[in-house]
Amino acid sequence: MCIRDSLWTFLYLTDRERAAVKFVKKSLNLKLISSFLIHTNELIRKAALIILGNISIGDEEDVEDALNSNCLPHLSSLLATEQHPELLKDICWLLSNIAIDTRNHNSLLISLGVTKNLITLIGKGYAKSVKKEAFFALRNMVKRATGEQMALLVKEGLLKAVADWMETKDPELVSILLDILDEVVEGGKEVALEFELLGGRSKLEFIQLHGNVAFYNRSLSLLKKCREQINASQNEMEFDEPLPS
Repeated sequence: MCIRDSLWTFLYLTDRERAAVKFVKKSLNLKLISSFLIHTNELIRKAALIILGNISIGDEEDVEDALNSNCLPHLSSLLATEQHPELLKDICWLLSNIAIDTRNHNSLLISLGVTKNLITLIGKGYAKSVKKEAFFALRNMVKRATGEQMALLVKEGLLKAVADWMETKDPELVSILLDILDEVVEGGKEVALEFELLGGRSKLEFIQLHGNVAFYNRSLSLLKKCREQINASQNEMEFDEPLPS
């Protein structure tokens, strides 16, 4: 009871202005807070998640402090084991805050299995609201991803996860999926062909039926970009063929 009440007191402080967050960081051992992420009590886990999430909303120093708490291994594990939908949303929210930092933390997120577990979570039978938070975190990650990191994300199943949800009628989720695709289809012919095999063309055409002008234009642009990736690669292959003697 004492641990839970203390954590919730600090949680309310971090919900206030940034000066209160600085005070909490000085007053608490963040590694101890991180250890509560795997506590057996759901309310203690939630308080630890929100405290770290509120801290990570801030500047680069705040994100660094959150990372130094050793929270990522716990978060990766929780993505695979946590059963409470609201806590899963909080986990994805915290990861989104870390991923949107101006620095690229994808190598760490990939090596610890965070990205793979987010993609796996999307394939489970949770409510759409949970999956939307997972996609939001992945969107923030792909914005910073290098070509090599993007290839790893596609290999882990990112493109399939996106394709499976492209027929949703939720406009906010559609926008998130289009954001991800804008980054992923830059991966070249292999990515464009895989997207095609996953029914990407017909699903982009489905998005054009939303009646949203912005969605129509973005999906049309993605169709053109995929076609250009495939055609450019075919032209390179033709150019590389030796001339007949």
